[in-house]
Amino acid sequence: MILKYFTPFFLLVISACGSDDAPTAPVCDPTGINITLIASSSGSCGTREGTLEVEATGESGNFQYRIDVLNFQPIGIFNNLTPAKYIITAKDSNECTNTLEVILESDISFNEKIKPIIDSSCATAGCHVAGAQAPNLTIESNIFSAAPRIKSQVETGAMPFGENLTLAEEEIQNIICWFNDGAPNN
Repeated sequence: MILKYFTPFFLLVISACGSDDAPTAPVCDPTGINITLIASSSGSCGTREGTLEVEATGESGNFQYRIDVLNFQPIGIFNNLTPAKYIITAKDSNECTNTLEVILESDISFNEKIKPIIDSSCATAGCHVAGAQAPNLTIESNIFSAAPRIKSQVETGAMPFGENLTLAEEEIQNIICWFNDGAPNN
């Protein structure tokens, strides 16, 4: 039962408890939506060959999905992705949402691609070696600790510094992809 009272300044609506007439807003519990990564495939660094497939389960059903801030869609399959970190959101019929973070890694190997670049362009006499410019990149743990700085400096072109020291575009992209993969020791 809903009672309406009019006063000169406002309308007061009182709803009796347990009334079937009063609409109730759903209470969202994000833990009530489970998102599972079903399949993923990554592409090469700098390509848009990756795919992600997710599935949501929960009480309400009728799920919609989106990746990052794009529009929701009725299926949990996303194609043409570059290697990167993505946030997948599932939304149920009550507008409740939950998210899943997924890293779609590239095929970049630290030992095969990144370490040779560091050794030949950074950890050289007078640069990032013991007794010179910090950090000392002849020590592998320092490379991993400095990964955000290395990516930033290479991406902006600030490093490597010096005459005739430049990186090829592929080398720059490899460092960026390696960092975006979480700077793994692989």
